[in-house]
Formats: sequence, structure tokens, C-alpha cells
Amino acid sequence: SADDWFNYTLGFENASSETGPLSFTIPAGKFYWNEGPTNDVTLEYENLKEWVEELPKSRVYGGVHFIEAGDAGLALGKKVGHACSELLNRLNEGDMNATYTSPDREAINAFNTE
Repeated sequence: SADDWFNYTLGFENASSETGPLSFTIPAGKFYWNEGPTNDVTLEYENLKEWVEELPKSRVYGGVHFIEAGDAGLALGKKVGHACSELLNRLNEGDMNATYTSPDREAINAFNTE
């Protein structure tokens, strides 16, 4: 995960919880699927982790997914992030056999059945 990379590379534990506040402003009339709101909408979060955890909920509110799909997506994303972090760490340590096609790479169970 991103936290793995930040911890390994920079020594920051729980980096996504300690990013500080984040905000995103969606300009009035700029939603890609319709005219959008008549006023700007600003979304504010305490940190990166809070924003990431809110993402699947927004898909449910939008009628795009069930919450289980969002939760599964977060779980899979964390697994992929961890595997990428481990791969990057190995490459940074000089292991040039650490590639996606390497038979000893970390396998990811996309169905979250572990």
C-alpha cells in the first residue's frame, strides 16, 4: 500500500492518516454527465485515508455499485498497492529479477477469498 512505501522509503508510518486535510472543488456546471450543480461543490477530508474510504460510498450514492463491490475494490487496491510497494522496494535494492513476470512475485487473489 502507499503506507508501506512511505514507511519503507521515508520512515513514515500510517502516512495516509497523517497527510493533513485535503479538499477538492468541483466547479459549477462541470460534471461530465450533466449540467451539474449551479454552485461550486467542495469536498473536504481530514486526510488521504478518509478520502479513500469515502470513494466506495460515493459509488453507492451514485447508484453505480453496491457497497460490497466498493469494499472489495478497496481490499484489492490495498493488495495491489502492497505488491507494487514490495516490487519497487526490491528493485530499489538492486534485485533486477523483481519484475511483474517473475515467478517469485507476490500473487494477488483478486477475489479476496483469503
